[in-house]
Amino acid sequence: MIHRNVSLLGLKLAANAFKALVNPHRNMEVVKDKIVHDLPMMVFTMSFLEFSLELWMMMVNRSCDERY
Repeated sequence: MIHRNVSLLGLKLAANAFKALVNPHRNMEVVKDKIVHDLPMMVFTMSFLEFSLELWMMMVNRSCDERY
């Protein structure tokens, strides 16, 4: 579920950047505000995923150490 949200946020960022390139009359401040608004959530989600992965790896390593 989290991975899907990260992908959707990445697509939204790419879409906003593409819209700005295609339509030069569009207000760049609006595009910048949208990107700045979406970025912190994406960074938070990525850091949470990284933390979860590290925690999972530590648990796997610990269970392997106990087993052998």
